[in-house]
Formats: sequence, structure tokens, C-alpha cells
Amino acid sequence: MERQLRQQDNLTVTYIDAVEGKKLTDAELRDLADMRLFRQRYNSFATLPALGCSLSHLRTYDLIAEQDLIDYALIIEDDAILCNNLNSELQPVIKFIKERSAEPTAILLTPDFYYNKSNLIREDASFKQIFRLSGGYMTSGYLINRAGCRLLANKLKPVSYLADAWSDFCRMGLHLYGVIPHLISYSNELGEIGRSQHQQVRSYYQYIRYRLANIKGAFSRLIAYSKGIRRARKQW
Repeated sequence: MERQLRQQDNLTVTYIDAVEGKKLTDAELRDLADMRLFRQRYNSFATLPALGCSLSHLRTYDLIAEQDLIDYALIIEDDAILCNNLNSELQPVIKFIKERSAEPTAILLTPDFYYNKSNLIREDASFKQIFRLSGGYMTSGYLINRAGCRLLANKLKPVSYLADAWSDFCRMGLHLYGVIPHLISYSNELGEIGRSQHQQVRSYYQYIRYRLANIKGAFSRLIAYSKGIRRARKQW
């Protein structure tokens, strides 16, 4: 990340110490998270590394919410892959989020979100498209304004959501957008969170539920496609 950020112009960088979920004590877990609700929501995906990721992003929201001089921030995780000339590529997106300073707003800069073709909000001369979203995945890189940080800092304590529960955050009042083509990518390899989730031993009941959810999701995507819903896919 240091090497990548040195290659970017005019970015003021602050490093935030992440929370390592596996190192949390029982007392810290009781104080910071609702583990019963977390596991109820996500079953085998409710791992301690995943919880640590949620707590890390929440720590960042708290810091931004307390700073009256910060109107918005670019949040990137430590395994993000940045596009060339990120700062210049961000300028039309920054202009967009500045126009929405009064409403809690986040803009996903990574792929892996579904959008409706009719929800195109902005298209600039550099062929970037900004769509209104009702959900998405990943937290490798996104813009968020102070109003968005204040909303999530108030709504997410104690922690019981994954860091990328964007559809739930939208129901809390967050205005969510996505950029096409994406400006930030990520590795195809599983990180610590992905490994911790995929290494979980599922009961037979959980496995059946997981497979049925996949089948249901496939049918839902077919129906959604017929209604103009598309997926922003990773291109690099």
C-alpha cells in the first residue's frame, strides 16, 4: 500500500490500525459486538476475522465523524489494488459526493454490485457512470462523506453486521452509489477473512440451506436480468 500510495498525487494518507478479530478478548467481544446476533445473521460467515473487519471500518467511521474539517474520505483496505492516476480519475466522483454533503452517502469504487440500467445518475466526459444502488459487496475501496460516517457510527454499535452489508446500511438511511468502470480492484486469492469463512465446518442443515440459497439466487438473478439489472464485474 505504501508503494502504491507513493505513486498517487495529492492524496493525504492516514493509516488506521486495524482490529484483529482473533486477538479480541471475551470482555472486548462483549463490549464491542453482539455475537449472538452476528452469528444469527451470518451463520458460518460470522467469523472473528470478519468481525475484526467490521470493527476496523467502524473505527474509521468514528474518526471521520469526529472531524469537522473532513467532508469526505477515501477508505481503502490493505490489499486493495489502485488504478493508475487514481486521484485524477476520482475527481468527477469527488465532485458528485461533494454535491451530497447533506445526505449520508457512500460510493463503491470496486466492482461486485448489481445496478439497474435505469438508475444511471451521472455520466461524465471520461465515460465514468455513477449508478444509484440498493446494495453491493466488498469494502476494498469506497468514498464516504462525514454524514455517512456519522450515520453508520450511530447505527452499527454494538457490531452485528459484516463490513459490506451495504443493503442493510441503505435501509438505515445510507445513500449508496457505484462507479463503472471500477477504480479499485482486489486480489483473486482469499484473504484471511475469506479463508476463515470457507474453512468453517458446516452442519448438514447449514450445507443444505447454503445450496438452496445458491439455487434461489440463480433464479433471482435471471429474473433481475430480465428487468434490466446488471452486475458490475471485475475487469482487472
